[in-house]
Amino acid sequence: MKKTIKAVLLSFALCIALIPPAAWAGSSGIGANLSSGSSTVQDEPAYCLDEYGVFTSDQKASLNQQAASLSDQYGIGVYILFTDDLNGMSAQTFSEGYYNSKGLGLGDDKNGIILIVAVNSRDWIIVGHGTGANDTEFPGGRLTDSRREAIGKRVAEELGAGDWYGGASTYVRDIGETFAYYEKNGKAMVEMDWGRVLGAVGIAIVVALIVAFGVVKANVNAMKTARAKSEAGDYVQRETFHLASSSDHFVSTHTTVVRRPKSSSGGGGSSWSGGGFSGSSGKF
Repeated sequence: MKKTIKAVLLSFALCIALIPPAAWAGSSGIGANLSSGSSTVQDEPAYCLDEYGVFTSDQKASLNQQAASLSDQYGIGVYILFTDDLNGMSAQTFSEGYYNSKGLGLGDDKNGIILIVAVNSRDWIIVGHGTGANDTEFPGGRLTDSRREAIGKRVAEELGAGDWYGGASTYVRDIGETFAYYEKNGKAMVEMDWGRVLGAVGIAIVVALIVAFGVVKANVNAMKTARAKSEAGDYVQRETFHLASSSDHFVSTHTTVVRRPKSSSGGGGSSWSGGGFSGSSGKF
């Protein structure tokens, strides 16, 4: 009988020993912050800031992951903000104020770049902050004005078609290519403006044709020996024509006026720099 009681007590003690410590913590209040749902693990930094709600949860997660990866790789914060409008402010005032108020940027110089899209007012802004921004190049010469403006134009094309995710993806892709090029070559990527290139080529062709035409015409004229006379009398045989009288009569005049239309320009982009910032903006 005593052996049986002893065996039961040993079995009970063994069961008690096998109870997980977490169970005791839950009952005694130890580790209550974990059991209550709170966590000491920090959330992933938000690089995609969708205040307007244009992205699905998967799209936002994808953009945030891509931007976070670039930020970690190059030490430059890559941000995206979609909002409703600029609250009546200029692109420069809004973007710089937002950047500073949210404490964006990495490192001591707060290096970062952000795409801001105001959906209702149809504004796009790309602004960078950090080393070299005062020299119209963002940080350390990685992103020049021409490259930033070219990226903005490509993004605006996607946004104008209503493809919000496409515009944001184009921005992240182009920024990644820009940083990678600088890391590989030690200099900024040169953005080729094909419109200006073709325009320059066209002007050169026109000038060359004009010069060629002038040379040919001069050579042709040099081979002509006959010259037109200035007076009709030079074409009449002498002593065969006698003019009795002559007079001039002013009959009428007619003047045509054509109004020259004023040139008009569309909503092109603009750039600025100063105070550690360098940005470009426009409409889509």
